[in-house]
Amino acid sequence: MYGRFVGSPTVEELERFFFLDDTDRRLVARRRGDASRLGFALQLTIVRCLGTFLNDPIDVRSAVLDFVADQMGIADPSCVKTYTTREMTRFEHRWEISQAGRWQDLDADVRANGNVLRVSMWDLRHLSGKMRLKVNVVAAISGELADIGLGHLPHELPRNQNEYVVVYKIGSEAGAVINAVRNGSSSEQAERALRSLNTSKTIKIDRQNEAKIAELAAKVDELENLLKGFRDILDM
Repeated sequence: MYGRFVGSPTVEELERFFFLDDTDRRLVARRRGDASRLGFALQLTIVRCLGTFLNDPIDVRSAVLDFVADQMGIADPSCVKTYTTREMTRFEHRWEISQAGRWQDLDADVRANGNVLRVSMWDLRHLSGKMRLKVNVVAAISGELADIGLGHLPHELPRNQNEYVVVYKIGSEAGAVINAVRNGSSSEQAERALRSLNTSKTIKIDRQNEAKIAELAAKVDELENLLKGFRDILDM
């Protein structure tokens, strides 16, 4: 089932649905040639707007075509006419866009979980659409994660689907700490992240709890000494 446009989109709709963020640009950059890149970008943004693909992916309003092409620095948007010359191209791109949507869902889960999330290799293999975690599949998974701004621990992904890994948002405080440890980074971001980690609320609570436990232990010792004194008096 395919969608269609009803009227020209407003400026607000163009900015909401057809703006290419960094993740979009990384996906688009994999294509060769302006026509392929522009056609892919149109399908990517159209499905975001309509929730489905167009039967003819280049049958779009001129406002949409110009808005997307301008972001990509393509001076002649009409080059997209050659995008459908090879029939299978649009279908291959649709499959890639559908797969990319799954990875972006993972990215959203990581963000919602404080920029760090523990996932199984089975889940990552499933996202990749592959049956086995071969060397090239594991490398492709690592690349997909990098494309959506996610790093992973361990640095080398395991090939056992029953093992778990930690994925984290690159550029987050967690990412800065990991980068500082792994590469000996002395960046300001790493310093801020380490300081934040050292003074986090959780650590403060732990320290308060440790102090309370120490205070309680001292009182217990004091009571034991008093009881010992009473026993000594009674034994006299």
